[in-house]
Amino acid sequence: MAAQPSLSLRHADFWIARLCLSVVVILQFAVREDFQLEPGDYRVSFLKWVPRMVAILLALLFFATGWNQFRANRATSDENRYLIARWHRFIRYSSLLLTIAVVLINFVALLALILDLADTRESMCSLLFHGFEIWLINIVGFALLYWELDRGGPTASPFKHRERYDFLFPQMLSDNPNKPSSFTPGFIDYLFLAFTTATAFSPTDTLPLSNRAKLLIMLESSIALVAIALVIARAVNVGQGDCPPSVAFLREFLTCH
Repeated sequence: MAAQPSLSLRHADFWIARLCLSVVVILQFAVREDFQLEPGDYRVSFLKWVPRMVAILLALLFFATGWNQFRANRATSDENRYLIARWHRFIRYSSLLLTIAVVLINFVALLALILDLADTRESMCSLLFHGFEIWLINIVGFALLYWELDRGGPTASPFKHRERYDFLFPQMLSDNPNKPSSFTPGFIDYLFLAFTTATAFSPTDTLPLSNRAKLLIMLESSIALVAIALVIARAVNVGQGDCPPSVAFLREFLTCH
């Protein structure tokens, strides 16, 4: 079995993941806040309050993950390790469910945004901005999902052997001249995988091995394709309303490129 990464690298991975989760939390509080919906529409409650509930649960999970890692590093008996392993399973499954919830909520927000394309009450610049929000949340959400699923998740090694591989990274290839003696992908590797999938609409240097990995790649590519091709392209080509400076700059950048 491959050697595990250093403790400092593992801590860095968790801090980077928490930073990305913080971005998701902020965007979930902002995404689709200005829907032009009739009072009493069920989408108002869903799109306003469910993302906020998920954000609160994610914030609690930050502390639970750090607390359990702290206990795992200081466990001295088999009984302690057993209890910590049980908490690990609970935290891991909770993290998976919350990450899936983020992806699903983002998908529902994309569907609602598509319905708003024909609504003249919302400016095209607003559609452009929210399309970018959905695209960015899509990247972070799937990066977290890949990270949690592949090889049993980032915290699997202290408790059990690694599960099956879902992705084949170039550092794992035998003919790679820069192949390290041991390689365990970190969160940055999965974030890069999610980013390239959302921009190229397919995996680039990292190949999906399992069926679930292939299905997730297909789903992320589809969401990114709709968000970019349908929402952002329409906003750039049609929108003529007044824009905030940041959105206007983004529109000019996309138009020139």
